[in-house]
Amino acid sequence: MRLIQTYLADMLNGEGLRNVYFFTGCSHHCNGCFSPETWDPEYSESKLWLPEDFEKLIEDASKSYISGITLSGGDPFFTLNRDGILDLCKEFKSRLPEKTIWVYTGFTWEQIIGSGDSREECLKYIDVLCDGPFIERLKSPSKP
Repeated sequence: MRLIQTYLADMLNGEGLRNVYFFTGCSHHCNGCFSPETWDPEYSESKLWLPEDFEKLIEDASKSYISGITLSGGDPFFTLNRDGILDLCKEFKSRLPEKTIWVYTGFTWEQIIGSGDSREECLKYIDVLCDGPFIERLKSPSKP
């Protein structure tokens, strides 16, 4: 799995202050996607996720003012990301059980439940799942 961007102490991707991790790879290709460059799992500006990245994630999330982490993309549940995301979620919850995990995915709940793959097992560790493809006509306009 490959990481393209990290936002620390973000207020826009879940409740509270969260650290947000954007992974590459997405098969949904939604119209109006705000980051189509993340569709490519080998996007040139991304970097391979390494064990030291996870240790940095834990260090950053351990701060008392951080509510948890949000995993987004691309799509964290993209085929090439699924097993790594499961490992990340399991280890995160074992080390920081009081913190929350939010996941944004283009897959629907119905596609995940009964899939028998790591996406379904990942649900044991996720606190909030924001599921389904981005639908441009339902996008909330920005408020002045």
